[in-house]
Amino acid sequence: MQPVGAAAPLRVDIAEKTFRSAEGIAVKALENLAFEVRQGEFACLLGPSGCGKTTTLRILLGLDRDFTGSFELPAGNAGQVAAVFQEPTLLPWRTLEQNVRLALPKGRRTDNLDRLFKALGLSSVRSLYPAELSLGLARRAALARAFATEPSVLLLDEPFVSLDEQTAGRLRLLLLDIWSARPTTALMVTHNLREALMLCDRIIVLSPRPAHVRGYFDVRLPREKRSPQVMSDLERSFRQKFPDVM
Repeated sequence: MQPVGAAAPLRVDIAEKTFRSAEGIAVKALENLAFEVRQGEFACLLGPSGCGKTTTLRILLGLDRDFTGSFELPAGNAGQVAAVFQEPTLLPWRTLEQNVRLALPKGRRTDNLDRLFKALGLSSVRSLYPAELSLGLARRAALARAFATEPSVLLLDEPFVSLDEQTAGRLRLLLLDIWSARPTTALMVTHNLREALMLCDRIIVLSPRPAHVRGYFDVRLPREKRSPQVMSDLERSFRQKFPDVM
């Protein structure tokens, strides 16, 4: 991993990632997976279940080093990378606010987070413990923890999975509000095409395992113009380009 200049993109060039199944069989998860995410762009990895999307994020987070290839992260904010996972993973013995502050460098743990908590609708629950939070509030706390660090790269692994559509829709809008206030390079894994079309500037479409890039779908319209009718038109255009996806 070699961080590059502040205006540089996130670059991924994974030649191969293979793991062994429980039966001891070698399974190739990724092969010749190469793409870029431009500085300040919100991109999505979209592909079938089990194709290697989460594996890719784990490699970028440094949680899996057993692969051949390389990647480069933008160097803004000392290359700080923040992640939001499928589960909020909050420490149960810490309050919501304490969980968020623990993600900050020691020198910043007394930062004023009032605006962030207000933007995410967490001001009134910041002293509660995870067991006292709904899943939706816990997901908001995970977003707060990620954005509080002011990362140069934000990685999201299906952050709204298992939520009902109404709650997920509200959180998508909150995510966009917070991200738009300080755009950072973002890469999100999703199975949800409409979610990708709503949030992203660019969809990176992956093949079945072993994953490689099948193609790209750029969403050039400003997000405020992505009305329900426009979203339907975008979905139709996507399916015309990738008729066998999803």
